[in-house]
Amino acid sequence: MEPIQAIIFDLDGTLYPMTRRFRPLFALFSVPHPLRLPGYMKLRDRFRGEARDSGKTIMAEINREIESSFGVDSGELWQERQFYPAFYRTLASTRRRPGINELLRQLRAKGYRLAVLSDFGKVPERLQSLKISSEPFELLYSSEDLGGFKPNTLPFLKTLVALNLPPESVLMVGDREETDGDGARTMGMPFLKVPGKSNEGWDEAVQFLHDLPKLK
Repeated sequence: MEPIQAIIFDLDGTLYPMTRRFRPLFALFSVPHPLRLPGYMKLRDRFRGEARDSGKTIMAEINREIESSFGVDSGELWQERQFYPAFYRTLASTRRRPGINELLRQLRAKGYRLAVLSDFGKVPERLQSLKISSEPFELLYSSEDLGGFKPNTLPFLKTLVALNLPPESVLMVGDREETDGDGARTMGMPFLKVPGKSNEGWDEAVQFLHDLPKLK
C-alpha cells in the first residue's frame, strides 16, 4: 500500500458525533416549520449516489423538489434563510470531537495534507459553528459544490484531482460505510470508519491517526 500523504475527513458524524439529541435540537431550531426537516432529509436521500455535470445543476434539481414539496417560492432561499441557519445553531449547541483541533494541528505538523468532503454545503460556516479551525485544511469541499453525492465517485475523484495524489495515498475518514466507505473503496482509497452517533470508539480512531508516521 502507498504511504498515506493526505487525509480527507467527512464532516457530519465524523468531526462531531450526531448524538440522540441532535435531530430534536435541529427540529427545535427549525420552528415554525420543524416537520420540513425530516421531509428535506428524505428528499436528499433520493439523490444519494447521484451525480450531475456541476453542483449548480444538482442543487437546482433539489431546489425544485423543495419548492414542490414545501410550497415555497424558492428552494435556494429556503435553504439559505431557514435550513442552514438552523443547522448552524444546532452545531453551535453540539460538542465537537474531543481533541479534534489538536489532532488536526498535529497531522499538519507531520506533513499530512488535510481536506473536508462533506455531504452538505457551507463547510466553512459549519466548522466555525463547531469551533473547529479551518486553518489545517487545504480543501473544504462538499457534495453540493462538486455535483455528486456519496457514494458516487465524482466528489472523491474531484478531491483527489485537486490534491494531485493517487487514491492509494489518501485516507478517507468517515462514519458511514454506505457513503464514505463505499465511495472511497470504489476509488481505491483506504477508509477509516469512526463511530457516528457517540464518542465510543473515537479514542481508537484518534490513536490510529496519532500513530501515522511523520512525513519526510
